[in-house]
Amino acid sequence: MRLIAGIATMLALFMPRPGWAEESPPSASIRVVMDDNYPPYAFRDEEGRLQGILPDLWALWETRSRIKVRIQAMDWAKAQQVMRAGRADVIDTMFENEQRRQFYDFSSPYATIEVPIFFHHSISGIVGPDSLKGFTIGVKDGDACIDRLLEYGIVNFRRFPNYDTLIRAAAGHEVRVMCIDKPPALYLLYRFGLEKEFRYSNPLYSGAFHRAVRKGNGGMLQLVEEGFARISTAERKAVEDKWLGAALSSHSRQAFTRYATVFLTVTGLLALILVLWNWQLRRRVAVKTQELTCALASLGEAKSQTEQTRDHLEATLEAIPDLLFELDGEGRYLDYRARDPGLLAAPAEQLLGRTVSEMLPGPAAQVVLDALREAGETGTSHGAQLLLPLAGGDAWFELSVARKKSAPGERGRYIVLSRDITERKQAEADIERLAFFDSLTQLPNRNQLHERLRQALAASMRRGGHGALLFIDLDDFKTLNDTRGHRAGDLLLLEAAQRLQSCVRTEDFVARLGGDEFVVMLESLSADAEEAALQAETVGEKILALTRLPYWIEQHEQHSTASLGITLFSGQGHTADELLKRADAAMYRAKTAGRNTMRFFDPGLQASLEARTLLEAALRRALPEGQLLLHYQAQVNAMGQVVGAEALLRWQHPTRGMVSPMQFISLAEESGLIIPIGGWVLETACAQLNQWEKMPVARGLKLSVNVSARQFRQADFVPQVSEILQRMGTNPALLKIELTESLVLDDVTGTIEKMHALKAMGVRCSMDDFGTGYSSLSYLKRLPLDQLKIDRSFVRDIATDEGDAVIVQTIIGMAHNLGLDVIAEGVETEAQQEFLVRHGCTVFQGFLFSRPLPVAEFESMLENRTSSRCG
Repeated sequence: MRLIAGIATMLALFMPRPGWAEESPPSASIRVVMDDNYPPYAFRDEEGRLQGILPDLWALWETRSRIKVRIQAMDWAKAQQVMRAGRADVIDTMFENEQRRQFYDFSSPYATIEVPIFFHHSISGIVGPDSLKGFTIGVKDGDACIDRLLEYGIVNFRRFPNYDTLIRAAAGHEVRVMCIDKPPALYLLYRFGLEKEFRYSNPLYSGAFHRAVRKGNGGMLQLVEEGFARISTAERKAVEDKWLGAALSSHSRQAFTRYATVFLTVTGLLALILVLWNWQLRRRVAVKTQELTCALASLGEAKSQTEQTRDHLEATLEAIPDLLFELDGEGRYLDYRARDPGLLAAPAEQLLGRTVSEMLPGPAAQVVLDALREAGETGTSHGAQLLLPLAGGDAWFELSVARKKSAPGERGRYIVLSRDITERKQAEADIERLAFFDSLTQLPNRNQLHERLRQALAASMRRGGHGALLFIDLDDFKTLNDTRGHRAGDLLLLEAAQRLQSCVRTEDFVARLGGDEFVVMLESLSADAEEAALQAETVGEKILALTRLPYWIEQHEQHSTASLGITLFSGQGHTADELLKRADAAMYRAKTAGRNTMRFFDPGLQASLEARTLLEAALRRALPEGQLLLHYQAQVNAMGQVVGAEALLRWQHPTRGMVSPMQFISLAEESGLIIPIGGWVLETACAQLNQWEKMPVARGLKLSVNVSARQFRQADFVPQVSEILQRMGTNPALLKIELTESLVLDDVTGTIEKMHALKAMGVRCSMDDFGTGYSSLSYLKRLPLDQLKIDRSFVRDIATDEGDAVIVQTIIGMAHNLGLDVIAEGVETEAQQEFLVRHGCTVFQGFLFSRPLPVAEFESMLENRTSSRCG
């Protein structure tokens, strides 16, 4: 008995004390949110279970405080959002800074964390924030490191939801520089085998971990602090040693030996007593004990799994931004969950117990009921959309419905997920608007025009009536863009679009094709073609009248006109593309007729347009293939001496032969080819002047070169001339640039500036075709001209037409009064020359002296004239 009493005493020493038993269930609960990717403090294992120092410490806190702790672990950025939204009481692992102190009260610090810069070993020179400029820094979204780097002016970040995805990006070489807390960085780098790939700098800063509550919630903060104060230092160290590791001391080995010895002794004594007991009784006790142990273990495991499932479900629901409802088959609200109450059709307290028909507009309620009916029949319903008027404006929602399992005879219930798709609907509307409407004028664009035109063709065939396409192109729009800028051009296009819309009926159609091109489509015109043409012509005249009215653009009056092409259609034998080509061809005909007019499509015009297209394609090959050349027409003084020449462009096509300048000069202007061609002409002319300077018969000749308006308006025209003269080494006094009156009038100020620049180089300037434009002494006095060239149209009839004779005398007198040389072109008879000499013009150009000649023939002509004078 004494032995048994002694053994009982020893057992009592090793039995759990009352204070060690599991305390009574918590009487309340708090919600704690933390980062689920901050090893070793908090992270998820391969099965998704939350592990680490903090979950273990909070478990101790729950035991000591007898208050249930509901941990919500998620991405750090989402954790902060949950805390801000009031769906958590405490947030853990937070650094304290000035900005956060505005929203939170902080506990005393419990861990110090270094935050260095981690960088790939191939990068050197990362020593501090200043050395990060120019790099893209990988960071965790919502991390305090972002605020700290912003203070140093570092703004290039690549944000990741958590540290795990950040380190994975580093493993994939997507990120080479990171700002990341040192503990999780070292843990994850070792985990992914990257410890040799990355280095780290001295700490950018050190931060202390705090637990935080919402500002002003001092009671909650005191509760948290008091709970952790009840956890002993030994208990804290045990948790930290578990996750961080601990050194094995001699003391711990001795303690282990002592406890093992005691344990073995007690075990031996128990074994001796059990041998003395009845075997049957011992067996029954063992069986019952085993059964109880298994039952308790199963119960604990089931409880743990239930809590994990509940926590997982709560976290999942918190992460879903959609509205969640439970409804019955009649659409009655039974329950709801809404992260954003502003998306509810009515306050939450008004929803429960009422039906969708009572709370939603009729069309929206019907969509919900139809989705419930479909889910009742098939189990699910997806994709139904409805529009709701909310306090913040109309919002679109998309429904996903699933039928819940129910017992036989129980009324059906449904889970309804309602997703806000307002932004998606707006994006779809924006895409449709971009696809079918012009972004500037908001008129239908080419895509919508094609669709409407196909519909109009089909309707016209059914009804037997005619329709019309009016193709409108604004005249000289490019000039406005070049001189006033694109903003002024856009304002004119907007005004033009409004004027076009005012010219047509509601059922008619106005579209912008692009640039300054518009199309008006008229439908339901007369079945008689002539009458339909008159109806279209009436609308066209109205359009021309409105477009020629002055425009008020940025406080300046702007004048513009339009050229208009018309083609009729009746739905037979023509596609939409063919009709547009016809209307375009007719518009081009109006352009060539002088603009500010309209023309109907002429089938014969199509052939000429196709020929023009082929000619343009051939012209594009002419310069690189060396098909262009210059001919030279002599300029002669009153004594018969050749004092100069004009360089005239010619095109020797390999199959077409010599193409007339009348055919290709205007084409080169319109296509823009005149710019490279004009540069080639200038360079070739300078090369020819250099060659002539080596020939006694041609030395000192001045060479005139015509410059097109488009070439002259180029911003680099003057530098281009200067570069050619310097590179070729040509005497600039021998080069004469010929400009037309219309070119000068388009931009008098700009022209004068360029002419002065040319004069400063030594280049001479002549006004070609003088008298054919709107000649005015007011600008003529300002132009730095050297010469006026009388147009051939006045010279032709000076001997027989008194009016032309007076004009020529006036031009000569004006030139002399302004101190300018004067030359007459198109001189073909001696009578014309005698008249010009008699009235003071002493330099001539025309067939009376020489036609334009290739360079070899021109030089032979010079030698022959020289020989004749010498003989």
